[in-house]
Amino acid sequence: MKQQMKFYGIGGIAAVGLFLSSCESDSGKASTEKPSTDKGEHEEFLARADEASGLLMKRLGTQLKSALKAGGPESALQVCQQVGQPLTDATNQELGGVTVTRTALKVRNPKNEPNESDRKVMEAWLQKNEDGSMLLKSEVVQGPKGGTVVYKPILTQQVCLKCHGDPATFSPELKASLNQLYPNDQATGFTEGSLRGVFKITFPPNKPTK
Repeated sequence: MKQQMKFYGIGGIAAVGLFLSSCESDSGKASTEKPSTDKGEHEEFLARADEASGLLMKRLGTQLKSALKAGGPESALQVCQQVGQPLTDATNQELGGVTVTRTALKVRNPKNEPNESDRKVMEAWLQKNEDGSMLLKSEVVQGPKGGTVVYKPILTQQVCLKCHGDPATFSPELKASLNQLYPNDQATGFTEGSLRGVFKITFPPNKPTK
């Protein structure tokens, strides 16, 4: 399937950060696909998006690393469900109107279903990179009401396969946890290097910084 094509992104995301795609948050309102045209502003939005998504990733990563060490993927799923959204909300409150969420073509949390614009961005990435020869970069587009949206690719790494890989390799305990916590889970069957999803960083009009 196309969703499992391998990609090679710029500025790779830390392995534990990639594992965070299992504890997703609301993907927000629709955005248009018209890209930003000002190069300086474009770079400023990309830098701010790195900062904002990195802050959330660090906070959730601290929780998940402890859970993985203590109880494996089953424990991480529990922690993700319990603290993922509160930490996301608290982080977004500190970002001065900027919000960080996650979405994917195959979601675990149904609240994180992609809207039409999210889906078009991810599907375009897949189509342009069918043979894995192109670098997969963050993309800046115009968002709703004059705002701006940055999409940052989340690539599947080895640690992600613990609960996003082949379900046949999952332990009975992990399968039971997934069935209990995410009964409509779609987010399995990925391979290392495939596009797992995106960080979606949304800015209000004319605000690349706080």
